[in-house]
Formats: sequence, C-alpha cells, structure tokens
Amino acid sequence: MRCFGYTDEGRPLPDEARLIRHMAQQAIEGLLEREIAAELNAAGHVTSAGGAWTGKTVSRLLVNPRLAGMRTYKGEVVQKRAYPQVLAEDPDDYDSAEATHKRLVETLNGPDRASTPPTRQYLLTGGLAKCGLCGSNLMAQRSNSKRRGMVCRVSAPYFGCGKIRIAAEPLEEDVARHVLARFGSRRVRERLAEHIGEQAAQRLREELDEVEEKLRKLGEDYVQVPLERETFLAAQKVLARERDNLQARLAKSREVESLPEEITDESLATWWKTADLERRRALVQVVLDHVKVGSATRPGYTGFDAGRVAYVWR
Repeated sequence: MRCFGYTDEGRPLPDEARLIRHMAQQAIEGLLEREIAAELNAAGHVTSAGGAWTGKTVSRLLVNPRLAGMRTYKGEVVQKRAYPQVLAEDPDDYDSAEATHKRLVETLNGPDRASTPPTRQYLLTGGLAKCGLCGSNLMAQRSNSKRRGMVCRVSAPYFGCGKIRIAAEPLEEDVARHVLARFGSRRVRERLAEHIGEQAAQRLREELDEVEEKLRKLGEDYVQVPLERETFLAAQKVLARERDNLQARLAKSREVESLPEEITDESLATWWKTADLERRRALVQVVLDHVKVGSATRPGYTGFDAGRVAYVWR
C-alpha cells in the first residue's frame, strides 16, 4: 500500500503533501489525533486505502520517518535524505523536515500521551459548526493567547472564505443550553431512546456483520472471478465507508448508554455535568445537525454574540 503523500513510485503528491503539512502543524499546536481525523473526514478526505481517518491512522502517518525523507530498518534510521520529503514546503529543505519530524515524534509519542489517554478538546469539530457565509466546516484553532477557537480556513484543503472566527467555549456553552432544552420535547426523548439500549446496539451490530460479510465476499470474488481492479476498489471503498459509519454509530450508542433510565430535565443536566466530551458530543448529534456561525451582529461587542448563531436541528 502506498504511503499517503506519495505516488506508488514514491513521488510526492502536492495536494496530499500540503494536507500532511497542515496536519503536522495542527498536531504540534496541540490538536488531538482524533480531532484531526474528524476534520479530515468532515472535509471528505480519505486515507491512501480509501478509508476513513482515525486517530491511529493520523498518528501512524505523522510519525513516519518517510515523510522527512529518512529510510529505516527495524525502527532505526539508516539513511537520511533517501526519499523526497514532504514535511517542509521547500523540497530541498531536509533540515526543516527532520526538525518537524522530531517535534511530531516528541508530541505524539511522548510519555505524557502514553500515560494519559487523549481526550477530545472541542465539542463541535467534524462538521457540527459551519461558516454562515460560505458553508465550510469551522476548524479548531487556538488563538495567539492559546484560547480555543473555531475558524473558517482559507488554506488548502479547506478553501473557506476565512471571514469567520469564534471563541469555542461560549459557543459550546450555548449549544449545551439549546440541546438540553431540546430534550424537553417528548418526541425528542423518544428519538433519544432509539439511539440507546441493547436493542439499538444489536440492530447496528447485525448491520455491521452484513457489511463485513459483503466485504469478505467481495475479496473472494476478486480472487476467484476476473474483476477489474478499478471496479473492485470502488466497491470496496463504498462498503468500507458504510462499515466505518456503522462502527461510529455503534460507538456513539455506547457513549450515551450511561444516560439515566428516566430522562428528565434534572437528570439530563446532571448527566451532562459529569459526562466526558465524547458522550456529550454523542448526545448533541442525536438532535443537532449543525450550527451556522455568521458575522457579528453587535459591532464592537466583545462578549458572546448569540445573534451570530443559527441552529439546524435534525
């Protein structure tokens, strides 16, 4: 399987190389691997195998010495500048590429990460917050003062308008208030019940088993029947995405299964206070498709401008 960022022959692919540099910058700035993966998936990017990104695939790619042009043998670097590098924009700047690789290894493989499981830092990444001007997904980005924020990115591969930026914390608090209030409706609570419990999980597991069986059968057909490679890869890509989607839904069903049996305003508010960000996000996605963040409606106002935010409910 080819390395992401390169052709089968080992030549850099400019679009994927730019994406790798963007991912590297995000990781060094402190964004977690799973959050980077969520942004990639929301933007429609796939791995070199045609599958969805995960935190593990992001981490494995970014610490790969190949990106800095280094050849390894049994985990040890045996030759520098053996391949074209993609971590620095200048193809000849191997020194910068090697320095970036070192920082990535220290960041992603450091003892702090190994001893402490990573936790999500943003509630609304992955398409839950969109630019109200151009419709692009808002991406996580800290300010110069290290405060969490969400922005519409202009640069590749996002190509947004770049005109929207909002502080993440007050936006997330506003979303929490609206989402919890939404569960005052009996119809919405009934919808929530469809997403939790053993019956819902069993349905998802059965669908997942069917998709995995189709993938297995497709592989057998490719070996036994003369399928064209392009046809096989296209079918495999569709089934792999369906499998990844079902796995994500099954994970979400587990994330909200800790909800109290009797859903009331009080019990849900208590649950929200103690739930981690993954479980909160799973609950949000039951009722919220996304929020649109527009331009400021109160020029000069430095607090949270609720008039900028429009809710699109499921």
